[in-house]
Amino acid sequence: MDRPEGGDSLGASAGDADDADTAGDTAVNSGDTGGDSGNANNGDGDGGGGGGGDGGGGSPQPLTQANLIFSGHSLLDHPIPDVVAAIADAKGRGNDWERHNIPGSPLRVRTFGSGGGDWTGYQEGSNRDGAGLNIVAELASPTRLAGGEHYDTLVITERHDPLDTLVWENSVGYLRDYHDQLAEHAPSRTLFWQSWPDIDKNDPARWISYVRDEVAVWECIAAKVNASLVSEGREARVAVAPGALVYARVVEAALAGEVAGLAGSARARLDALFSDNVHPTALASYALGAAVYAAVYGESPEGAAVADTGSPATIADLERLAWEVVSDYPAATRSVRDLTACRTTAIPALCDEYFAIRNRTGNCNSAVADDGPLRWPDPDLPLR
Repeated sequence: MDRPEGGDSLGASAGDADDADTAGDTAVNSGDTGGDSGNANNGDGDGGGGGGGDGGGGSPQPLTQANLIFSGHSLLDHPIPDVVAAIADAKGRGNDWERHNIPGSPLRVRTFGSGGGDWTGYQEGSNRDGAGLNIVAELASPTRLAGGEHYDTLVITERHDPLDTLVWENSVGYLRDYHDQLAEHAPSRTLFWQSWPDIDKNDPARWISYVRDEVAVWECIAAKVNASLVSEGREARVAVAPGALVYARVVEAALAGEVAGLAGSARARLDALFSDNVHPTALASYALGAAVYAAVYGESPEGAAVADTGSPATIADLERLAWEVVSDYPAATRSVRDLTACRTTAIPALCDEYFAIRNRTGNCNSAVADDGPLRWPDPDLPLR
C-alpha cells in the first residue's frame, strides 16, 4: 500500500474537517461473559469475572453497570459518550466514564505518542474534564469512579482510514497495548468502534454500500489482536462495535422515508444527519450513542427517549435502528476472522473502492503481504 499523499502518516485523512488541523486463524469469540484480567503483560489473567453486553445480542443477561473509557477523535466524541450515559440512566443501568480524545489521531498518537513518543500518548489529549490526564494511572487507580471500582470497558477507534493505519500506524500493536492497559487491573473487554469515511452527498448509496464492506478491515484488526491474546492463554476480548454500520442504516432509512420527522429532499435529509461530509449532527450522534449503549450493555436502547433534539417519533426510530443493527451484527465476524482470508480475500476485494471513495490512488500490497501487518504468528506482539 502506498503511504497517504504527502507521506505524513500523522495527517488527518481527507475530509476530516475539524480534525485536519492535527495532524490468524483463531477459534475465539468475545461474545462470552468472561473477562480478561490479571497481568496484561504476561497473560496471567484467569479470564474470570466480567459479564453483560458483548457488542451484539449474544449476552444471556444485559449488563447492569459499566465503567467506560472512550478513546478516539471527533467520530467518537461529544455528545456520543453523554448520550450513552443518559440512556443508561434512563434504563436504570449504572454508568461512569472517562474520555481520551485527540482530534484526527491514529491509535499510535494516543498510546506511544506524537513526535518521539515513548508511550507519552496516554497522557496527551482532552479528557472528560480538562486535559492531560494520565490514562494509565487512571486505569490503575481511578479518580473518576467510586471507591473500589475499576474501568471494565474500552470503547476505542482508529483514524478513519483503517487500511492506511493498519500498514503505517501499527493499528494492531497499539490496539493490543491499550487493551492490555485496561485488562491489567480488572476483568474487561474492548469494543473497537468502526469509524467511517467521508460521504459524497450526491451519491449516498455508494457510501452506504462501501461502509458495509469496510467493516471487514476493522474485523481483521480485531481478529489479529484476539489471536495474540489467545496465543498467550488469554480470552479474546476485542470485538468490533459497528458504528459505521449503524450510521449507514440510519442514512438508508432516512432516504427511504423510514425515519419520522426527516422529510424534504435527499440532500435535506442528509444534512440532518451530517454537519459536513463526515461529522454527525446532534441527531445522528444520538443514534450513534444508542449504538454504543446497545453494544456495551447488550440490550435495546428503545424507550430511553432522552435526546434534546428531534421529535419523540424520530428518536424512537433512531433507537430502533441502532438496536436492529447491533443485535443483528454477527458474532461470527465481530471478533473472529481467518487472517489468511483477510489477506487473500477480504482486503483485496475492498482495495480499489477503499482508494476510490477517498479520491486517491494506491494499492494494498503491503496490507496483504505474507509478512505484513496481518501475518500470523507475529513475534512482534505484544509491543512491550
